[in-house]
Amino acid sequence: MQRGNGAYHFYVRRSGGGEITAASVEATGGGRNALLTISDGGCEGAGTLYWQVDFGQGAVKNPPSYWPDDVMAALGNSEDGVTENPSLRRQLTDGQLKDVTIVNNRFEFDVADNPTEATVEFELPDGEEEGRRLHVSSWTLPGEFDEEEIEDQELEDSVVEEFEAGERGSLTVDIPQL
Repeated sequence: MQRGNGAYHFYVRRSGGGEITAASVEATGGGRNALLTISDGGCEGAGTLYWQVDFGQGAVKNPPSYWPDDVMAALGNSEDGVTENPSLRRQLTDGQLKDVTIVNNRFEFDVADNPTEATVEFELPDGEEEGRRLHVSSWTLPGEFDEEEIEDQELEDSVVEEFEAGERGSLTVDIPQL
């Protein structure tokens, strides 16, 4: 509560770009000559967010360092959406991904230019005695993909599940957002 003549000042900001369409403040008290002033306003760009999605055998590796293990990965960013799908697909090792059939050999994204989810669909071979534990994970990158910065990637989302021989399955993760 404020008494006497004066002004209320506040600043309006919105990160991530876009448009401010309304702003309000609730005040009680004041005198007959109280004044409400929006001193400054604007939208600030949040930059570009880079991300990666990985599909592999076993538990999620943090940081996501797979060599020499099998992996399928995709890259994208908040400005361009999906940029490489896959960016890497290594299926060389028995018991990992060598004999796993990945539908269309790529991830499926809910929206190509601004995805919020990535799904991998696959089928395991018949005749195995044991099932397999598979995972899909999404990561925030410090910038465009750089192998030297793998240790700096941050885990966003992951799903790990067990699948039986001959089973067809899918795994879905959220894509990092600004």
